Amino acid sequence: MRKLQIRKIINITLIILCAAFIALTAYLSVEQERREEVYQEIGNSGDLVIASLNVGKADAALLSYRDTLGIIDTGTKDAYNLIDQILSANKKRVIDYMIITHYDKDHIGSAVRLLEKYEVKALYLPDYVSAKAGYGKIREAAEGLNHVVYVSKEETLTLEDLALRIIPAEDPVSLIADPDTMDNNMSLLCMVTLKDRKFLFTGDIKQSRIEQILESKDDVKADWLKVPYHGAYESGSRDFLSAVSPQYAVISTGSERPADARMLVALTEQNIQFFNTMNGSVVTISDGKDIAVRYLEQ
Repeated sequence: MRKLQIRKIINITLIILCAAFIALTAYLSVEQERREEVYQEIGNSGDLVIASLNVGKADAALLSYRDTLGIIDTGTKDAYNLIDQILSANKKRVIDYMIITHYDKDHIGSAVRLLEKYEVKALYLPDYVSAKAGYGKIREAAEGLNHVVYVSKEETLTLEDLALRIIPAEDPVSLIADPDTMDNNMSLLCMVTLKDRKFLFTGDIKQSRIEQILESKDDVKADWLKVPYHGAYESGSRDFLSAVSPQYAVISTGSERPADARMLVALTEQNIQFFNTMNGSVVTISDGKDIAVRYLEQ
């Protein structure tokens, strides 16, 4: 009798586990379909779509415009799966351009794997020698590509009526002299322009580079800003925000290092509406006239 009771309990337990497994499988399938539908929004618009991805304290942005797709920075190596999922959901096999702002691991981490899997038509890299581990790896991966540019002077990439100005440091010698801040300050800037609207990516620039930009009187005014260095605050941050004067700003960072409270105050005081990838991936959509910014999964 006792053996029958034990067997009955085992059978009931197995039935419950099987039912739970089936339910979980169905739930995961629905979730996967839902995620793919969300991700497809990034690549299926005739407008410019900028997806600033939630990849922790790192930078990774996908830019889609009509039939073209680009990437500005690739996050850490852990960001690869998310980037790959989004590209796969959009049936993308070609990346029209990849821009690496500098060689820190939280900007270059997934680049080599992406170069190995996808056809990258054009790769733009900063023109300086770095001691960071990713520097040698991406140079090696870039050897087989047809179009690689080490950006030492301003470059312009034009895709129909979308233009990207890729801007290196004006005075690299003084920036390279400080090994502690060199990689960050040597970040390539990228000004993306669609008709009447401008979008500025700033990598991880710090005080010395900010000073150079402000002193140069170069026009960095933009409607949208990727806040430098994961929301860090520098003594020139307020002046830099004033020079750019954006309506919207995106901070790309994670809970391991939240944005500096002083930067949040500065953004608020200048009436800049800001979004933080720590709260989820941020999608910006523009037709060249209007701009809409929101979190991806809403």
